[in-house]
Amino acid sequence: MIRVVQVAFPALLFSLSPFSSASDDIQTVSEEVSNDIEKITVESSTTANTKPVGTFSSPVSNLEYDPRVDLQSRNMAEAQADVTIRGGIFENTGFRVGSATLLDPQTGHYFAEIPIAQEMLSNANVLTGADNALLGVNSSVGTVSRNWTPIKTAGSASIGVGNNNFNLQRVHSGVTMALGDSTDWTLGLEGEFSRSESDGTIENGDHDFQRASGRIQLVGPSSQTDLFFGSQDKFFGWPNMYTPFNVNETEDLETQLLILNHKQEYAQDSSFEISTYYRNNKDHYVFSRENPDVFQAFHETDVKSIALSGRHAQTTAFALNYSTQFREKLEIGRASCRERV
Repeated sequence: MIRVVQVAFPALLFSLSPFSSASDDIQTVSEEVSNDIEKITVESSTTANTKPVGTFSSPVSNLEYDPRVDLQSRNMAEAQADVTIRGGIFENTGFRVGSATLLDPQTGHYFAEIPIAQEMLSNANVLTGADNALLGVNSSVGTVSRNWTPIKTAGSASIGVGNNNFNLQRVHSGVTMALGDSTDWTLGLEGEFSRSESDGTIENGDHDFQRASGRIQLVGPSSQTDLFFGSQDKFFGWPNMYTPFNVNETEDLETQLLILNHKQEYAQDSSFEISTYYRNNKDHYVFSRENPDVFQAFHETDVKSIALSGRHAQTTAFALNYSTQFREKLEIGRASCRERV
């Protein structure tokens, strides 16, 4: 999460001129200097922790350390997270990327299934009040909002091992290049692959995650266009995950996400952003891993959406902010259980 604070440093003018200096001259100088003061934007994280300890990071990582957020996790936050903002419920909390809110028509348990590497996104900003009313779609209390960052030529590789058979492998790389002979346009490529597994800190609290994501980015003098695709597969278990019947429940989730995002600046302090995405999520829930035929459920959801938001400045004192989103959803589900006689 970031908190943006605008800071203006006042200038103190000292003069050793004779006592007869005119007050009008002092006022004129003060006005000229005040117009030259540069506004500085300071961004800082509202939490001390920046990385998770049990697996690779995801867009939901470390949200529980923000005082405005209440996060209920199953196994761990990166496995499944119900995010609540300011006393609401997880069903009315939104996750916004670019100008679009990512939705799951089945349940809010899967809102945070977003297969995007952290390096591709800005720090999370929690929107509440008027900001959420304007920018949050289907989010009556709060929205976790993130933007697409410019790609940098950089890379990293991580390997981790630990107790309970924990192991992690991760590689990330990005590269940018000038587009043709132009110095104003750049083309960027970025990709990552992450994998993590462990037997868990308690019995039947294991996990097996993997994620692959990549994007192509075109940056111009006043625009940025991103084409992204990500896929992740997560299996995890936890005793009494949803129910209090002392059974070892499991979830197996598969998520694919395709996003096209374009942000354009124009005129003075004016811009618009348009996002369109397709999201497919499949889940296989097992009530008892020792006896899966007792009850298990299968669901699949498809969401197609397009969103537009922006700001149009009329004058230095008046601007029009706007936001809208359209979505089409499809849900398929079935459940099976074994009858007892």
